[in-house]
Amino acid sequence: MHIAFTLSVRGIPQLYAAEELGMEGKDDPDNRRDFPGGFPYGTAADTRSAFNRVGRRPDEQRMFEWTQKWIRLRQDHPAIKGGQLIDLYEGDDAYVFARQNFIETIVIAFNRSNDEQKIKVPLRSIHIPDGVDLRVVLGSSQTARVVGGQATLTIPARTAIAFRAN
Repeated sequence: MHIAFTLSVRGIPQLYAAEELGMEGKDDPDNRRDFPGGFPYGTAADTRSAFNRVGRRPDEQRMFEWTQKWIRLRQDHPAIKGGQLIDLYEGDDAYVFARQNFIETIVIAFNRSNDEQKIKVPLRSIHIPDGVDLRVVLGSSQTARVVGGQATLTIPARTAIAFRAN
């Protein structure tokens, strides 16, 4: 979810070494392990290379593809690249904001809890009228209709979702 957040908020995103693979690490000095691949010499020569698909473990490949989707979302939607950021909802385990410009509105929702959450998100302040559907552009497949100035978003556990107001 950190990657989704970094790629969807304002500013220039920066991914830390091997985040695109979900590289593990702990506290310093083990905060990030060596990237697997490209190091045929030394005290521990690499037995595989995660620089390409063939050398990635299945969990690394899934994370790599997920990261690519969030990068593509940023590239394809001008509201994410340069639109305003408007907070819509914040709770202990959930956060929802909009990125909006004169072309489009993208709503990004995060749920860091281990349980699905249904969140009522006010949308009147960002001028999304009743009857408009929020359609998922990245994440689980669902639609949320704006009724009474708000939409109820169902966010699966430990998930980030991007919606587009249509």
